[in-house]
Amino acid sequence: MSEATFPEDLISLEMMDRLGWLVEQKKIADIIFSEHHKVKDILSSVDIPHSVLTGELDSQISWLVSSLNQAKDDVVRLHNECSDMSVKLAAHESKLVSMHEEIDRLTIILLEEKQEKDILLNEHSELMFLYNAAANKLSVVSSQNNELVKAFAEFSDVSLEANEPLDTAKLVQQSFNNIQLRRKSSSVDSESFEKLQTLLYTLDQESTLCKIVLEEDVIDRTERAGELQKMTHEIIVLKNEKDSLQKDLERVEEKSSLLREKLSMAVKKGKGLVHEREGLKKVLDEKSSEIENLKQILDKKNSEIEKLTYALYENKSEMDNMQEILAGKNSEIEKLKQDLVEDKSVADSLKQVLDGKNSEIEKFRHALDESSLEIENLKQALAEKEAEADKIWKELDAKNMDIENLEHKMELRESAIMDLKEQAEHLSLQSAHFEKLQADITTLNDEKVKLESMLEEAKVHWGTLADSISNLALPVDQPLEQPLDKISQITQYIKETEAAKSSLDNELQKANEQISLNASRFSDALSTISMLEDEISKLKDYISSSTEEKRQIQLHTAAVEEELEKTNKELALNANKLEDANTTINSLQDELSLARSNLTSLEAEKNDAHVKYQTELSVLNAKLTKCLEELDKTHGHLQSHSTEHHGYLEKLGTLILDDSLVSLMTKEFGKTISSLRDMGLIVKSMHEQLTAKGIQCDPVLEVILFFSFNYRLLLFCSML
Repeated sequence: MSEATFPEDLISLEMMDRLGWLVEQKKIADIIFSEHHKVKDILSSVDIPHSVLTGELDSQISWLVSSLNQAKDDVVRLHNECSDMSVKLAAHESKLVSMHEEIDRLTIILLEEKQEKDILLNEHSELMFLYNAAANKLSVVSSQNNELVKAFAEFSDVSLEANEPLDTAKLVQQSFNNIQLRRKSSSVDSESFEKLQTLLYTLDQESTLCKIVLEEDVIDRTERAGELQKMTHEIIVLKNEKDSLQKDLERVEEKSSLLREKLSMAVKKGKGLVHEREGLKKVLDEKSSEIENLKQILDKKNSEIEKLTYALYENKSEMDNMQEILAGKNSEIEKLKQDLVEDKSVADSLKQVLDGKNSEIEKFRHALDESSLEIENLKQALAEKEAEADKIWKELDAKNMDIENLEHKMELRESAIMDLKEQAEHLSLQSAHFEKLQADITTLNDEKVKLESMLEEAKVHWGTLADSISNLALPVDQPLEQPLDKISQITQYIKETEAAKSSLDNELQKANEQISLNASRFSDALSTISMLEDEISKLKDYISSSTEEKRQIQLHTAAVEEELEKTNKELALNANKLEDANTTINSLQDELSLARSNLTSLEAEKNDAHVKYQTELSVLNAKLTKCLEELDKTHGHLQSHSTEHHGYLEKLGTLILDDSLVSLMTKEFGKTISSLRDMGLIVKSMHEQLTAKGIQCDPVLEVILFFSFNYRLLLFCSML
């Protein structure tokens, strides 16, 4: 190996300087080892699992980075879950709005049905009025019939008893016998009998028409009664459906109240988190301002240290020049040189101390930079948390507004439900009224059947009477006074009956018109009933779909409750993480305070070293001036000393020729070589221990150590 492979600064140094340099490197290694232990202590103070603590420093740092990334992922996941929950809540609210709209539509349909029912009741009352009028007319006709029978009995000279019931067959037979008896005595104009026959025929036709009309009216009334029964059944079904819908609404209100309570709890928790966030933000702002002030102070100190190092390097160059000047002096100057070497060793030790302090300051600065980076990362994370908290707060405000709107809508729905209850009570009263009307209709139908039987009997009697009148032949021998008077009375009565017939015809026409109107109304009622049936089927389908939607809403609300519980747990975990961050920030603050105290102590030591250095420089300058003066004085004595030196050299030559001196030198050099080898082994073991503990040494330092030991061994071998 040649000397060119070594660095110039190591080649120019002597053996003692190199050993001092090794001692300095060992001190630096001890400092690094102590810093490593400090880092381990700091990491052990943080809540790290035991498996990670037993590992290396890189694994611990990677675990911290992964935990921070996991916290960020958790925050993103929480934000996504909150957005999903807001979307689901919006969907549930839209479904509730649609359900309320459907309930409004059902209430409108019920009101329309109520109005139609009122219309049907009015029509039924009108028909009852018409029926009573027809019954009154029939009673009038029956009374007129009785009067005709009485007149006919008087005409035929038949005596009627008031207590006995009227037997038309006997009356006709008696009148026929009386008329046959009169036939022989008097003759009546055949035209009058023909007129009577025509009148009887017309009366018979009118009675048949009245019977047909009454039958149609009975059929219509039976149909109306069946329709009323159907309507009452449908009303009962609608009442049951309304009760079920009311129960469903009560359940929905209970669930909405539970959701309100949960949302109020979430709002309170959000407010607490916002207050905690503001407090953390203030603390971080204070810490950031303190860190910036410390950075400024460190920059100032670093600039001062650089100036001092530059001054030290200049002084070192001056010292090297002075050493070169003093290298060619004599033994007296060598004593001064030894003093200068001692002073130089002191200066080098001071320089080493300053370099160590500078390295410590750089380490502290690096640690402060790392802490500032961590604080910036925490600031970013807190800013993200603040943004997310602001979003959650806005969403909660929107949800509160929606809940207030829903409460207002629910109050409106409750008022509508109360109206529906009142309408249902009114419908129940109307159903009782319908039952009474049905009973009246049955009684009227019975009366109608009785009247029909009476009309049939009257028809039979009128037929027998017409036959008897057609067989009459009045005799001409009888005087015509009494029969003619009776015929005139009959003609007057016939005229009155014709007038009554005309009035009955008019009334029948009116009744037919009313019946046609009632038929049209009935057809309209049938169409409305069919429409109502279709709407009821649609309502049933909608109610089934609404029940399914309600079940789905219940499932969704359960899922939302579970998600809310999960979010609460995650918020608690985030709060714990924030507390851990606060503890780490407090530990960093403690470290910053320690760093400040160390910086103050280092500044004091640096000032003391600077003062000592200046004093030593002044002393050395004084010694140099003295040495120069002594050099001038001793320049004349150099020649005399040269002769003495020559004598000394001759003596050294004689000593070199002596073999005992060589053996002593070899022994001493062997001891030094063995000590150097032991030192190399010690350095190697130190290097292995440092690598085993994870401390990487400088490769340049390793190369320098290797070559320095080899170089020293070669020097000793060459000397041997």
